[in-house]
Amino acid sequence: MPGDLLGEHLRHLKRRNLRPSTIEQRRRALRRLARAMDPETATTEAIEDWLDARDLTAGGRATEISHLRGFYRWAVAEGRLEHDPTIKLVRPKEPRRLPRPIPEGDLAMAVELAPPAIRAMLMLAAFAGLRAIEIAGLCGEHVHLDRGVLLVGEGKGGGMSSVPIAPSLVPVLRDLPESGPCFRLSDGRQMRPHNVSHLCNQYLHGLGIEHTLHSLRHRFGTQAYIATDRDLRATQELLRHRTPVSTAIYTWVDPGRLGEAVKRLPVVGQQERLPW
Repeated sequence: MPGDLLGEHLRHLKRRNLRPSTIEQRRRALRRLARAMDPETATTEAIEDWLDARDLTAGGRATEISHLRGFYRWAVAEGRLEHDPTIKLVRPKEPRRLPRPIPEGDLAMAVELAPPAIRAMLMLAAFAGLRAIEIAGLCGEHVHLDRGVLLVGEGKGGGMSSVPIAPSLVPVLRDLPESGPCFRLSDGRQMRPHNVSHLCNQYLHGLGIEHTLHSLRHRFGTQAYIATDRDLRATQELLRHRTPVSTAIYTWVDPGRLGEAVKRLPVVGQQERLPW
């Protein structure tokens, strides 16, 4: 892909104030396309064949198509291209996503055996619900133990928000640097989100735990939901979601509770007579 067209599109995304991780994902998606074909002459059939050859999951394919559509719609609207080959692309229906919280026993073992830096990352995900991008961007100035809050910057929706500090997090946070990035690479550079995910996932898998760092955020959402007496709105705020629809994905419900609810349904002939 001509560098000027890609660069202009990325600058457009920055002007829209999209978060850096979204812009980086768009850049990578377009680079992948450019390595396979010329985006300016790409056809619907060629793109579909390229996607088929990559053996993507339904979610992965849907995400890739979304990035391509965003680019082509912009290019056509700006008069840079005449045709949008993604209009007729079939975007797969994604399966219903279920919560996947890490089991408490696995979490306890992982935290106990982890080296200090990884332990801190795991705790931030499990007890504050931080995403990898938020852990990577955490600085000492964001930790306010006196106020009992943790400032979270550059989350999924951008901007800043705050999370109450759980008591079990206090000792971990006290050991973090008082200023500057909390997590750095061996060469001193600040960790990026993929560094955080890779380190934590590699560590968990090395222990024989199949879950990932994000499963610890699911654990936080599930436990927060229970702790708030199943208040979905409060849990939404703690997870920093824009809508409760996203929050529902993170809140695992014990199937036993559903069974008890069904057992309490009135039998035929015992229902109250309705007024209509």
